[in-house]
Amino acid sequence: CLIEEVLGMFNSCLISDSGPLAVRGLLRLHKFVYEDLDKHAITDDFWATVCHMLRRCLSVRGLPTPGHISASAGGAGTDEKEGKEDDAYAQQQEALAMMNEFVLEEELLADRRYIGSNAVMVIGSLLGSKAIVESMGLRWYVFLGTGLGRGIEDWEQAARIMAMYPSQSLIVPPDYQENALYGRKYMVKFLTYLIGKKDVLNPEKSADSDSKPSATAAKSLIKERSEALLSSLLLKESSALRSVGTIPEAARALELKRTTEMMCNLLDAFQKLDDPRLFTLAALTPTFSACMQSKSESIRQRVHGLVQRMFKGPLSERLEGISPVGKKKPIAASPSGESVDSVPPPPLETRELTEESTPEESKD
Repeated sequence: CLIEEVLGMFNSCLISDSGPLAVRGLLRLHKFVYEDLDKHAITDDFWATVCHMLRRCLSVRGLPTPGHISASAGGAGTDEKEGKEDDAYAQQQEALAMMNEFVLEEELLADRRYIGSNAVMVIGSLLGSKAIVESMGLRWYVFLGTGLGRGIEDWEQAARIMAMYPSQSLIVPPDYQENALYGRKYMVKFLTYLIGKKDVLNPEKSADSDSKPSATAAKSLIKERSEALLSSLLLKESSALRSVGTIPEAARALELKRTTEMMCNLLDAFQKLDDPRLFTLAALTPTFSACMQSKSESIRQRVHGLVQRMFKGPLSERLEGISPVGKKKPIAASPSGESVDSVPPPPLETRELTEESTPEESKD
């Protein structure tokens, strides 16, 4: 009961509108879990409460949906175009109102952006402790990893919105893109840990049957976050992104460098797998193939080796039925049982004419 009351006090701090109070609550919660409690005495209900509290800190309050963002980008003259209905104009105005409300709230409560980065730090510290990871189990490890992945998506979306509305305030809070980059740094570490666990890529060999659903969820997390990291890398490499927003070119170049390094670290983790475990990730082959579009030679070299291993393994069976160009098909058998060449002989008249004619006669 005392622990529940303490967690309730922490939760009141985390949901506060005050950024400094929420950050102070996060740091104190980290100390409470990391130092004050006995890891062997912590129950599953305790981890459920703590993980939900931490995951809520990764979300962005009042973030418009992608549909509202695309609707608001239609322009002010949408209602003047012929063929547009009144409800479309109303939806656009609603989307613009939500965007303006979100930007205004960000201006007033800008210090809340520190909550996301501190939550990532706390989660990274907890999941970096072997004793804590063993205490919470794979289920809550994947739960926090999934929440961090969604938080990164929210931060990138919020960064695109704020880039369209440059701030005029003298207070410069952390950019949401910084939080996303910081989160991806820990996400790669979490994925590397999951990739190295044998019971994740081989759930049928797990001794505990209850951990199989968690292993399946962890495998899905590896696939989804690997694809998301690749998409982010290709987007940062494209020239279209460089013309959006007010972020300096030097900052974009540094961001691209860090993202490339993280992608290389993730590919190195895949390369260390033996063939049986790597072949369980055959669904990532399209993702690896898409990496060949990267401008980084180091990424292309790593991907080339992975794709070759995939085509020698589970994908080789699909290529067995494809005969190479120019290869002679097997000789068919006649009804009488005698072999018949697949290419029929020329007609009798053509053969006689060829045998009787001479080069001189053919010229005439």
